Amino acid sequence: MSKTAYDIARKNIFFCSEEDFLPAVADRMQKYNIGSIIVKSKHGKTTGIVTTGDILRFISRNRDIHEVTARQIMSSPVITVHKDISIPELIKCFKELQTTRLVLTKDNGDYVGVVRDIAAYKYISFVKFDKEAKERFGTSYFNRLY
Repeated sequence: MSKTAYDIARKNIFFCSEEDFLPAVADRMQKYNIGSIIVKSKHGKTTGIVTTGDILRFISRNRDIHEVTARQIMSSPVITVHKDISIPELIKCFKELQTTRLVLTKDNGDYVGVVRDIAAYKYISFVKFDKEAKERFGTSYFNRLY
């Protein structure tokens, strides 16, 4: 059975408000050891995503981070793909969309995970490693890794 994007995704999804100040957003990301957080309006509508890259780009150009809100630095719109997309198709999306994170959705559009490009590339590398290990040593390591 082939793995899907959902199999390699982070299942916990974290949110912040458009009005949250940058230090609070960064603290939440650090607390949960995550590289991205979904931004919602006060009405609960998804309006964007803040990544560690967004934060670093802002800090490198500006000194005062305390008056900046998530809305001011977020990337928008949030790019989504269906959770059952294959890993090769996922990699194709990353390349075509020139992004490092995609939010996974169910059929009804609900968010179910966030996947990074590096997770897809790691998975492909492990598949190749496992194939070579089987050919050379007659042993599979894949089930121990994924």
